[in-house]
Amino acid sequence: MKFFSQKTFTPIILMILVLFLASQTGCTEKAGNPTNEANPATRSGSSAKDEGIKAGKIVFVDQGDIWVMDLGSGEKKNITCSPENETRPRWSPDGKKIAFTRQERLLNVYIVNADGSGLTRLTGGTPGSDFAPAWSPDGKKITFLSSRDRPDSKFPNAEIYLMNPDGSVQTRLTGGFELENPDCLWWSFDGSQIAVHEEGTGGGTGISLVNAATGKVGRIEALREAMKKEGIKFSLINFYLFNPRDTNLIACSLYDMSKGKGDSKNGVYIFDQGSGSLKKICSYDAGALGWLRDGTALVYLEKGRIYSIQKDGAGPVMLEDLTVQGPGTDYSELDLYWPGMAPK
Repeated sequence: MKFFSQKTFTPIILMILVLFLASQTGCTEKAGNPTNEANPATRSGSSAKDEGIKAGKIVFVDQGDIWVMDLGSGEKKNITCSPENETRPRWSPDGKKIAFTRQERLLNVYIVNADGSGLTRLTGGTPGSDFAPAWSPDGKKITFLSSRDRPDSKFPNAEIYLMNPDGSVQTRLTGGFELENPDCLWWSFDGSQIAVHEEGTGGGTGISLVNAATGKVGRIEALREAMKKEGIKFSLINFYLFNPRDTNLIACSLYDMSKGKGDSKNGVYIFDQGSGSLKKICSYDAGALGWLRDGTALVYLEKGRIYSIQKDGAGPVMLEDLTVQGPGTDYSELDLYWPGMAPK
């Protein structure tokens, strides 16, 4: 799950973002920004969840810039217009700010308001790269990965750091270089744990859990065992999201990379950390996955549509059809915010 190269992306998210990219505002720093085309979105029904979706927003990356799309109006805006490449945007829990990584001489973490104002660099001045920011559920802290302690080794020896949203008080959470090529972080809803995606150095990907108070690291070997039982030999783990009501219940999106497997194993799974069980609930190439705040269902994007699906697989129900056409992109990362979703 490399994220710092403009040519690198996961096939899952590319399929979604190709349908989004049309602009109503743009900049001239980069060639080939999305065209000024937008079609109004259509909705299925007028439930409370639909009303919540109207208040939602999508942040995504097109050709190295951060864009925000309002789900109510369909308006899209380039909020960074930067000559540098940017990636991994993450909404703050209140949907007002976005943290992201910018590729300069080294990688650094930035923050910006949803309307593009207040762009601020939070990290820098160290010999290593800082990347992959993730907000704590209360919005009071931002975690990120940093190679500053072993800059020559770069990402395989990155550690987790904590800082305030203004970039102050940067402190190391983990130590001993136990993480194996980490590249993405997710918080539990109660703020007690941080899940770390690791690309590994011996093939395959994995997840470790970090105690948010002590920094103690523990690997989730049960997930790999469960994947083997399902016949998934090598998979990209695109999300690892804690249920807001039961931290043992995990939603993860898996993309099977095994030769000859095709896409038969791809989809959204529910993993029980307590029992070690792994259950596939849908076969969609899901992007921007997230739990509803009550923990009963998930919301995800698939081919330009927003769906909800019950945690037992019942459904799915389409909440929004984003009938937006654009010229496509060579790079894709996105995150969905709406008030009914739990922070991640």
